[in-house]
Amino acid sequence: MEFDILICGAGELGSRYLQGISKLKYNYNVYVYDVSEKSIEKAKERWDDVKKNIFFKNIFFIKTLNLIPKKIDFAIVSSISSVRADNVKSINENTYVKYWILEKVLAQNESQIRQIESLINKSKGSWVNTPRREMNWYNAIKPKINATNKIKVEIEGGKWGLLSNTIHFIDLVSWITDKNLIRIDSSNLNPNWFESKRQGFYETYGIINCEFENGSVLNIDCKNDDSPLIINIFEKNYSWKISEGIGKALRSDGLQIDGKIEMQSEITQKIITKIIQTGDCSLPKFKQSAKMHYNYLNNLLSNNNSYKNILPIT
Repeated sequence: MEFDILICGAGELGSRYLQGISKLKYNYNVYVYDVSEKSIEKAKERWDDVKKNIFFKNIFFIKTLNLIPKKIDFAIVSSISSVRADNVKSINENTYVKYWILEKVLAQNESQIRQIESLINKSKGSWVNTPRREMNWYNAIKPKINATNKIKVEIEGGKWGLLSNTIHFIDLVSWITDKNLIRIDSSNLNPNWFESKRQGFYETYGIINCEFENGSVLNIDCKNDDSPLIINIFEKNYSWKISEGIGKALRSDGLQIDGKIEMQSEITQKIITKIIQTGDCSLPKFKQSAKMHYNYLNNLLSNNNSYKNILPIT
């Protein structure tokens, strides 16, 4: 049996997905779609950098979705958030997708996310790539955290992409506590948003506070400096300091768990293999992540008068 895999969006992240697919131990064909010649070239370069195994059959770099098969086993939508809903629609018009993996942030408002949901509801499964749930290091840390009662999580550091990456930490706390996000407050963000490294998208600094069903809280503080990103967790009996940059998680009693943040090129094969074998993986299901996104995006829009309907983050 051969699996047909589509990567929609061949840029920085999409090309890393592609490298990860090269490790897949099932027969596969891969279709890499992007309208940008520059992105296609980047993906070709990174594909050439990796060693292909005996399971690889064919790769196609395409600029039109008319060229994909009428059935795709996996569609990975790694395009920018502003066109993600349109991309899903175009894919849906050209093929049936069995499984979807979508990048965050899912879209730029609730309406776009609901459009995506309506388009993928006939698939066998769909997930959003907030991947700490799949990382070996965090799977070693989680069982050691007593989240039976409410916990407090503090994220601090500078210039780590607050608007784009907050959803990762919301998902992390939801996973650790097994509780849903119920409230978010972004009123303490710096109102002077600035263009990020990606043209047409914006970032800022400041504080975001979140509350979960059992009273657990997540307090995020991103500063305009070069301080390292630190995750502090306060549970019933212990506190934790997780330094992702150096791969060290230290509990207040001296327990230390070392590990690393796995790159997309390292984790993609594991995710796809789990889905092939079980029909599921550890990433949050689309509907679960969509609820977090609704709360997050709507709150950001309500607290920034410059953007009424569309939030320019990716």
